[in-house]
Amino acid sequence: MNVGEYRAQGITTIPMNLESKRPILKRWTGAKLATRWEEKYPDAGVGMLTGDVVTVIDVDVDKHEPDDKRRMSKVAEDAEWARYFFGESPIEVRTPRGGYHFWYRGNREKSGTDIIGGDDDYQLWGAIDIRGKGACAIVPDSPGYSFIRGELEDVAVLPELAAFERKGTQKRLSAVADIDAPSITTGTRNDTLFRMGLGIAKDTSDFSFLVDALNTINWTMADEPLPDAEVRGIAESLWSMKERGTLYAKGEPRFGLRRSDKDALMHSPHAFLLYADLVDLHGWRGGESFVLANATTERYGWDVKRLQRTITELVEAGLLEVTNAGGRVRDADGSKWKGIPRQVRLL
Repeated sequence: MNVGEYRAQGITTIPMNLESKRPILKRWTGAKLATRWEEKYPDAGVGMLTGDVVTVIDVDVDKHEPDDKRRMSKVAEDAEWARYFFGESPIEVRTPRGGYHFWYRGNREKSGTDIIGGDDDYQLWGAIDIRGKGACAIVPDSPGYSFIRGELEDVAVLPELAAFERKGTQKRLSAVADIDAPSITTGTRNDTLFRMGLGIAKDTSDFSFLVDALNTINWTMADEPLPDAEVRGIAESLWSMKERGTLYAKGEPRFGLRRSDKDALMHSPHAFLLYADLVDLHGWRGGESFVLANATTERYGWDVKRLQRTITELVEAGLLEVTNAGGRVRDADGSKWKGIPRQVRLL
C-alpha cells in the first residue's frame, strides 16, 4: 500500500512525526488531495485529514496506568463500548501501543470528546476521542499501524456514526412492556442497557419497539438516565448485530457457518480458513461484492499462488463468486498502467 492508494479513495494525506504523532507541515489543515510530500519526507508516517471522507473514533491506551495487564484490559473494554455506542465499522486499525482506530463515513463531525445528540450534550470516556473536522489520524503504511478488520477499499461502504442524531429527538418514554429490571447505577448504564437489550432485540422484529423498550428501562430504572441519542445508539448497534446474525444472548460477537459449507471444506484447511474469515469480515454485506486483494496473503502467511488456488477451491465449492478478476489496465489516456483489485462476493 502507498500514499497513492489513499488518494484514490479521496483521502488527503499529510506527513506525520511518529514520535510526537503530530503533522510535520505547519499549515497541514490546508493540505489538498493533490499535495505531494512523499519525496520530501520519505521517513515520515502517513496521516490523513479526518472529517470529510473518514471520521475516526480513537480508543487510546491509558498511559497513566502502570500495570500492563490492567491497561490492556481497559482499552479492550473501551473498544467494546465504542463499537456498540457508535455502531460496528468494517474498518478497524490497531495502533502501536495497543489502541484502536474505528473508521466511519465522514460527515464533518466535531472533533474532541463532546457529542451533541438530540436535546443533550454529553462527553465520552476520556480515553475515547473523535477525530473529525480539523483533525488528523495516522494510518496503516505507517510503522506499527495495521488493519485488523477490513481494508482501505472498504472506505466506500463505511457507515455513519450511529450515536449522532441529526433528524430531531426521540420520545422520552413509552410504556411498551412490563420489563423487570434492577436499579441501574451511574457507571454501569451503557453496559447494562446493552446486555438487557440483547434479549429484547433477539425476540422482537420491530426496531421501534427495541428503542422504546430501552428508553423505558433507561428512564424508569437508571439513577441518572442516559440521553435519548445514546440509548438509540445502543439500539442501533444491537439491531445491526441482529441483521448480520451476530446477536447472541451473552453478548459475545460470533459468526455462523452453514453445516453444509463446513462439510464441503472439511478436507481443505486453507479454503476453510479463508472462507470462515470472509464470512466473519464480510458476511454483513448481504451478498454484495468486496475487494479481496493479494495483500490478504500477509494475513495468513501465504504467497499469491496459494491465495489464488484457495479462491478457486471456494469458487468450485459454490461458496464464492469472482465478480471482477482484477489485473492491470491502462488509464484513460493510455499513458500509465494501473492496478484493478480483485472483487468477490459470498454466495
